[in-house]
Amino acid sequence: MRIAKTAFYALFLVAGLAGCSKKNEYPAEVVTNFMNSCVSNGGSAESCACTLNKVQTKFTFAEFSALEQKIIAGDSEATQKIVALGNSCR
Repeated sequence: MRIAKTAFYALFLVAGLAGCSKKNEYPAEVVTNFMNSCVSNGGSAESCACTLNKVQTKFTFAEFSALEQKIIAGDSEATQKIVALGNSCR
């Protein structure tokens, strides 16, 4: 019985860890700029941090940088990708 219980907990732990997504690291300056921009546009610190966490989980830094350039250029589809992540934090 004890072996079965230990095996169950080990399987549960492995399954739980497999479901976790790895957060991509971004340079500190990028994180600070994202948070400042988000808060200055009306987001709460909590919702902005949540959005950033989701962005870092979904996009590598290179992908985020490319997306940011599209947003700056006025690409509404690129903007919507970030907005959708932010909306899931509310």
